[in-house]
Amino acid sequence: MKLINRGAIVVRVKQPFIDWLNQLPDTTTPYTADDFKEDCTVLLIPDFPSLEEMEAFINPLKPDLFEEELLNYSDNPRLWPDDLTARRFDAWFDLEVHSIVYDAAATPIVVEEDNEDEDEDTW
Repeated sequence: MKLINRGAIVVRVKQPFIDWLNQLPDTTTPYTADDFKEDCTVLLIPDFPSLEEMEAFINPLKPDLFEEELLNYSDNPRLWPDDLTARRFDAWFDLEVHSIVYDAAATPIVVEEDNEDEDEDTW
């Protein structure tokens, strides 16, 4: 295993996200908090010397991260909340910060691009 120069942030849903999800037209079986205890979104971020610097880095990303979380369950923006702000993100999600990240894989990391026409990058 190799220690890498990244921090990790785990995104954990809160009840407002679950409430939104349960009111979607395609939801047939209600979701509960237990449904979101595993397989959460994880962000790798730069390795910052302080929590304040880490927060300054992540705050501007919250609206985009909010959108990505909503896209996992509905690709119809008309069903999303009106304001995908950092403040609303904080009401819908918790961020769990981890400053020590190891890479235990023997293979290189593959970065998948949003555009399917672009080649994948490895590092």
